[in-house]
Amino acid sequence: MPVKAEKELSLQGLISVIQEHPEAAGKLRFIGSLENRPTVTSYPNPTAYFGVEWRKMRTLLQKIRPYQGFLTAAAAGFTAFVNIYALQSLLPLLARTFQTDSRSVSLAVSATTLAVALASPFCGWLVSRLSRGAVMRLSVTGLCLTGFLAALSGSLNQLILWRFCQGLFLPLLISGVLSFMSCDFPKNQLGRATSYYVTWTIVGGFAGRWTAGMAAAMFGWRPALLILGIMNALAGAVLLGCTQHKGARIKSKESPNVKSFLATLGEPALRSVYAIGFCSLFTMVGGFTYVTFYLSQAPFLLGPDDLGNIFCVYLLGMAATPALGNVLPEWGSAKAIRLTAQVAVGGLLLTLVPSLPVVVFGLGLLCVGGFGTQAAASSFIAQIGHQEKATLSPGLKSVAAGLYLSSYYLGGCLGGVVPGFAWEARSWVGCVILLVTAQLLIYRLSSKLSP
Repeated sequence: MPVKAEKELSLQGLISVIQEHPEAAGKLRFIGSLENRPTVTSYPNPTAYFGVEWRKMRTLLQKIRPYQGFLTAAAAGFTAFVNIYALQSLLPLLARTFQTDSRSVSLAVSATTLAVALASPFCGWLVSRLSRGAVMRLSVTGLCLTGFLAALSGSLNQLILWRFCQGLFLPLLISGVLSFMSCDFPKNQLGRATSYYVTWTIVGGFAGRWTAGMAAAMFGWRPALLILGIMNALAGAVLLGCTQHKGARIKSKESPNVKSFLATLGEPALRSVYAIGFCSLFTMVGGFTYVTFYLSQAPFLLGPDDLGNIFCVYLLGMAATPALGNVLPEWGSAKAIRLTAQVAVGGLLLTLVPSLPVVVFGLGLLCVGGFGTQAAASSFIAQIGHQEKATLSPGLKSVAAGLYLSSYYLGGCLGGVVPGFAWEARSWVGCVILLVTAQLLIYRLSSKLSP
């Protein structure tokens, strides 16, 4: 019996109320003692309380619903990149720990990108056969599990093995994000959406490298990887919670097959964007892998924590990429890539100056150029089937996204190994010559893309 106001009752009257309405007994509160004619009041109604709170939460969700696609893109970018290159700031430490050379220990980074390159074409096919929700759940679970197993590695070979396994799940997540992005955004916002996704890959990449370097300096490399695993799990939970249209599937009249791969390879523009992706990540991985060895030597002599701080230059890329996304619809991918390639070349040349502030500034320009190229190339892939003169159907978008990721991460895999030969021959100067050549090739290939 709900009591809406305070009401004084005699003891006998109170007993009568409880006998007639036993369900009211739990809602009564006694003020004073039984000898002094107690006052009876009611507790707040918990059902009404939670009903009000749920209405407030529902109102909040309705307010953020227009931005939910951006939240999904942000969580996906962070989840994908928080772990993949985090070991770059630990490579000198790992080389000393396992008593090996720079090229051998860099396999801990290259193994992941090699797995991504190998799995990407098949992940494009898998994305076309699974629902959006299934793609997200499978990829996030795999990334988190293998990340924790990598932290428990007992040798360099075990670390390389689990890092390779982690790379098998990464293209499933990225290919799914690019393929289903049109579910959350109209055509005129795809360029902005892809730049937003790339921005959060920068945030994830920076957070992973910086956290790994600082945690390793304080606790060692194993706890550092455990912390990264926790970060990955939290970001994955946000991604799964924000993903809309979980039952959505790629619309296609037929499943992708060998002819689908040949159709995408038959497009000159797509072949060019695949090569651009290859050269872009080749430069980024090669640059940020071997610059750690460069800066750990005289005259810089930086330790793991200071090397982790070097990756704060990623914040420049985080600031510049959204700005590029705003002008992408007007400029087009070709013009944007030509500009970003020039910026990257300028940054690489500045790192040759034997001054730490100048080197850091050069690395910042390399970030701006590298991530800008990635945003423009990803936007080109996301718009497949939506151009005015489209020659490929939207159903082939997952195939094109898979092949782009394959070439992109194959470049990253080789970027962790091939510059090692240049390093052994001419130290950092040899690396810069090689990486500048890759950027000049990007500049030339950009002319093949539609303006």
